[in-house]
This record gives sequence, structure tokens and C-alpha cells, in this order.
Amino acid sequence: TWILLANHGDASLIRNKVAQDLAAEYGLPYTPQSRFVDLVVNGEYLGNYLVAEKVEVKTNRVDLTDPKAVLSELDNNYGYAEDYKFISTTSKTTFTLKDAKSGVPDLPTPLPADSAAGWADMQATLNKLDGLLAAASPDWAAISAIIDIDSFAKFYFVNELTENPEIVASSIYFYKNGLTSKLYAGPVWDYDSSLGTYDHTESLGAFTNAEYTKNADWLRYRGNGWYRQLFRNPQFVAAVNAMWQTGGAGYAAAQLTSKIAQ
Repeated sequence: TWILLANHGDASLIRNKVAQDLAAEYGLPYTPQSRFVDLVVNGEYLGNYLVAEKVEVKTNRVDLTDPKAVLSELDNNYGYAEDYKFISTTSKTTFTLKDAKSGVPDLPTPLPADSAAGWADMQATLNKLDGLLAAASPDWAAISAIIDIDSFAKFYFVNELTENPEIVASSIYFYKNGLTSKLYAGPVWDYDSSLGTYDHTESLGAFTNAEYTKNADWLRYRGNGWYRQLFRNPQFVAAVNAMWQTGGAGYAAAQLTSKIAQ
């Protein structure tokens, strides 16, 4: 399955590609590959598009192996319309079941047993993290026991460097490779609203001096504030700083503009 992205909201047409390439540079697992194409149908030129891999649980995509593996989406924009969804207790964030190793049939067909078990576990994990992050005194030992810090840090850099307003709203993915797996952030998806698309609008990421991802829920007066809460933990701050200073994240960011043809 391939996605033909029109990039209709992005006059530059490059924002999705830039974000995906940056995520790949960081080594964020299962980053979709994409290519620019000029689309011609029956001899008629229909414009420039981005052909991208679909975010799905599948070989060579989100290549999870456990029968109970699950891919979930944070979707405060459109999640209410999905067949399988739940709202977290603390932040009232809507999460949906995007895909599963053992399949996600259309309703009214019940979920396969392994998918149902994985989805129940995913809901429990997301709900637990939701509460832990919002606690007056965060318990880092409990938080770090259920999340993959490396993927959360890399995902932070992609969204911060692009000032992606969707970080609190939609197209934000998480996955678990079975019931004993930690929660991973990613893959990346949907960056046509990033990189200052909404010029002069601070709430939507147009101010480059803002610590945007940390404060996006406050700036937008809505959505999920997990990264703001994660940064209350000195251990997460230290991990992010180390990744920037010696782990290659800072270097990759410095090289970004040289990889865009002028």
C-alpha cells in the first residue's frame, strides 16, 4: 500500500519529505520512505506529489513481530469517528487503534483475540503513562519503565525542529511489540502543517524562538501535553541533551538546510 500525498496545504511541497528524511537521519524506527513524483494520467499533467509508504503494521513498514503487537494514533481531531478508540482518564486524549499484527477488521466483526489483547494492553499503558506524567511529583522510575526513552527523544527532536502543531492533536503514533514491550514513539507522519506553514501564528508553530513541542498544548489551548510533562523529569532532559550534544541530533539538525536544494 502506498500513499499519494498532494501536500495541498504546503506551498513548498517539501515539508513532509524534510520531516521524514530528518527522522530517518535520526534513526527513528519505521520512518516511511518517500519519493517526489510528477503525476501524469492519460497524458494530462496533474501536479507534483509525494509517494510515501503507508504507516501500517506490515513487513517492511512497521515491522512488528509479536501477535499482540499494536499501533495506536493520538487523534484528537478525528478519532471520535474511528471504530476502536478510547479517551484517556487524565488528559482526555483520544487514542485510536490504527493497526495490529493480528489484524483490525471493520466493525461489527470482533477483533481477533490477539489484537483485542494487544489493544487492551495499549489502552492500559497509555492511560497509565497519562496519569504518571501529570502527577504532582513525577515518578521517573515508573515512567521510564514503560516508555522507550530513545524513541521519545528522537521523536521530540523531529517535532521540535519542524515546530509541528499536530504534536498535540493528530497523526501522532505509538506502538508496542507485544504485552511486555515498552511504548515507542513513532513513526512520523503528516508534517504539511509544520515549519511555519501558518506564518505569524505563534500557536501553530511560526515563532522559531519558541520551545514549541514542550508548550504546544498551552499555545494551542488544547490537546495532549505529554512532552511538557516529560521535560519536568531531569532524567529525560539529560537524555535529550546528551542526544543533541554527542548523539548526533545536533549535527543532523545543522546539516538539514544544506540538504534542501535552493
